[in-house]
Amino acid sequence: MTSTRRGPDGRDLFASDTLLAGQSSKVFGTEYLGAGTYPFYCTLHTTAMSGELVIEPTGKAVRRPKVKVSFTKQKLAQIRKKGRLKIKVRAATLSRQVKVTATKGKVRLVSKGKLNFKAGQTRTLNLKLTAAGRKALKKGKVAKIKLKASVPWGKTATAVRKVR
Repeated sequence: MTSTRRGPDGRDLFASDTLLAGQSSKVFGTEYLGAGTYPFYCTLHTTAMSGELVIEPTGKAVRRPKVKVSFTKQKLAQIRKKGRLKIKVRAATLSRQVKVTATKGKVRLVSKGKLNFKAGQTRTLNLKLTAAGRKALKKGKVAKIKLKASVPWGKTATAVRKVR
C-alpha cells in the first residue's frame, strides 16, 4: 500500500513493502501521522484497489526525523590540498538512513549515505571529494557549495556557502 499524499521529504507519506498473498509488512511512515484518515492505493493494482488508513486519537505520533547541515570553518585551499570537505550534521531527532550530498552547480563534490544519528547527536564528517569534485574546485578564488541532507520521512535540510 502507498499513500496518495506526499510527506515533507517529497516522497509518499507512508508505504509498505510489496507483498504476496498472505504476507504482512510494517507500513513505514505511519508512526509520524496524527489522528485522521489517510487515503492509500495498492501498488500492484494501482487506483483500482484503494482504501483509507484510519489513525485513532489514542496514541501519539513520533516526531519526524530532522537534521541540520552546516559547514565547518574550512578554506578553499585546504579543501583542494586535502581533497576533503568537512561538514557538520546535527540531528534534532532520531534520524536513520540520512544521505548527505555537496554540490557545486551540477557537479557532485561528495556524497555519503546510510548515516544514522541519535536524537541530539552532532557529527563532523570529513568526506573525500569525487574526481569530478576535485576538478570542479581546481580553479577559481571562490566556490559556491550547496549541502543537502535528506532523511526518509523528514524534511530535507540544506545549506549554501561561498568558500574562499
